[in-house]
Amino acid sequence: MGKRVSIKRIISAALAVVMAASLCIIAMPAYRAEAATKKVSVKLGDDKDIDMKVGAKVQIKVKKNGSTYGKKSCKYKVTDGKSVVSVSSSGVIKAKKSGEAEIKITDKNGDQEAYIYVEVGGGSKNSSSKSKGKVNKIWLERASITLDVGQGWTCKVYTDEEGSNGRVIWQSENADIATVDDQGNIRAVGHGTTRVHAQKGGKDAAILVNVN
Repeated sequence: MGKRVSIKRIISAALAVVMAASLCIIAMPAYRAEAATKKVSVKLGDDKDIDMKVGAKVQIKVKKNGSTYGKKSCKYKVTDGKSVVSVSSSGVIKAKKSGEAEIKITDKNGDQEAYIYVEVGGGSKNSSSKSKGKVNKIWLERASITLDVGQGWTCKVYTDEEGSNGRVIWQSENADIATVDDQGNIRAVGHGTTRVHAQKGGKDAAILVNVN
């Protein structure tokens, strides 16, 4: 009699475990769907275009030299269209109403930037492209320059473009040799050779900087 009771208890316990596991499996997809957040990756020095619907949220992932920054390793700011989107200190974009917006991303050192252009409310790719414009070509006034340590030089940039496409993004491949600011002002800081890039609308031009 005692053995039968023990067997029944074992079977009951096993069934309880199976049922609990089944409930967990059923609940997991619903939890994942609720927690899922769209993400957009952007490299420092680049621009990115994204489309969003009102009420949607997107997490910005910032990359530099193949590595992903932490959520709070950069500063995020809506520079145009504050009524259209908001962005949190950890890089979460929230679409508030239809329209267009621009978000500026700066690393904590303040020497590199990226821009995300957001369109909220749908519309075809063609109409979106038309409103933002298009950069056909970008080039610099020289292919190379030679500077002495401490010397500065302003690089002029030229573009062939249609419509409004934001600003030119400047970036130095090696800031220990030469730095560059938002206006294309190059400063020689160390001996060696590096390149300084000007980027706009997905187009890139570079100048070789030799520092004596």
